[in-house]
Amino acid sequence: MTQAAVFPGQGSQSLGMGHELIEQYPEISVQLERADEICGFSLSAIMKDGPKELLDETINAQPAIYLVNYILWRLARQNDINPDFVAGHSLGELSACLAADVFSFEVGLELVIHRAKLMSEAAAEFDGGMMAVIGLPDLKVIKTSEEVGLEAVNFNCPGQIVVAGLRKDIEDSKDVFKKAGARKVVQLAVSGAFHSSAMAMAARKFSEYLADKEFQEPRIPIISNETARPLLVAEDVKVALAKQLASPVRWRQCIETMIEMGVDQFVEVGPGKVLTGLIKRISTDVAVKHAFDRLCA
Repeated sequence: MTQAAVFPGQGSQSLGMGHELIEQYPEISVQLERADEICGFSLSAIMKDGPKELLDETINAQPAIYLVNYILWRLARQNDINPDFVAGHSLGELSACLAADVFSFEVGLELVIHRAKLMSEAAAEFDGGMMAVIGLPDLKVIKTSEEVGLEAVNFNCPGQIVVAGLRKDIEDSKDVFKKAGARKVVQLAVSGAFHSSAMAMAARKFSEYLADKEFQEPRIPIISNETARPLLVAEDVKVALAKQLASPVRWRQCIETMIEMGVDQFVEVGPGKVLTGLIKRISTDVAVKHAFDRLCA
């Protein structure tokens, strides 16, 4: 089978993540301690004990998810997961880069910490939010978003698109989307209008930050959130990681690209099973499994 590993992003965090496998795989404790050193605070304690509100903060959620993605990736590799492609949803794209050996775990964690800081700062300057629109075609969501001053920012799967913008505009637009035919709208518990033009300054600052970082050529193709095309050159990876902060996540298109390239098995590597569910809604012709299930089998 042609296999792809996919990594989740912010929103997949939960209390206890990263600690479930310690008894079975004691080496995880060392990785948690190393992350605490780099962060300069006990990220592992927040992951284990919370409170949940603290874990959900962008500056904690992003490094926590990256860390758990890494832990599960290392264990998956030991259990014969050897993908031909990698991709990650939003923050998960940095985990995909790590899996493709573009940078080390330590360098990647530093990038994630800085990324989270920039996004948090941008969110503090713009009273933004995000909302999932369920049951409308892509073009209908895009058109309606433009009419109400919002942006379509996550194309997750058929009939599930996330829009972003000012919180006031999101509140005012709920009935507009329902009248347009949406089956449901769900306001997301996030602190900003991520992947929208509100993140433009954060994207520019992240691009500047990445400029002098040493990236290696990807060992395997990384499918870009922004273009849904393979990233094969280190400098292109830098550009993509910066641009995606203020660009839509084209997740459905990423999965469709990999299927077109022959992928017939997807393995989700990370906390939760959000991507597993999305991929099943994108295609019923591919196999989908979760690395955690295999590790616990």
